[in-house]
Amino acid sequence: MQLCITLLKSRFNYFQNVQNKNICKHTYGEYSERYVDALLSLASVNTDFSMKDGLDKATRYLDEAYSIAHKRYPLLEAQIVNQQSVIAFRNKNYEQAKTLMMQALSLCELAEGKTSNNYEILLSNTIDLYQMFGQYDEAITLGQDFLE
Repeated sequence: MQLCITLLKSRFNYFQNVQNKNICKHTYGEYSERYVDALLSLASVNTDFSMKDGLDKATRYLDEAYSIAHKRYPLLEAQIVNQQSVIAFRNKNYEQAKTLMMQALSLCELAEGKTSNNYEILLSNTIDLYQMFGQYDEAITLGQDFLE
């Protein structure tokens, strides 16, 4: 029963996000930061659906968002790449997930610097990913670089 309620809430959030995406596209334009953010929200909701169909939809939304955000909205670009790393991880493509996570970290550093909360969260997630795969030296190096 709880699973059914959770799925219904997720579907409701998905439809709200689709409506928000359409409103943002028509109100602010398809190259606006708000439209990209709406696409990112849709991708995030679809990533929560562990089924292949949900991940495929999330990938399509992220591809569209990335094509707009690339070199226009650096912080959104970092968030998009981070979400792409989550999808790669869910698809068991761990090397690609690590590569994308490092790219997101680099983009976030360029957009906001190493002292931002977004950077610290991405760094923590990246370190966790390296530790998960027993790559402790890389994890320590990332942590030390941050402290310098």
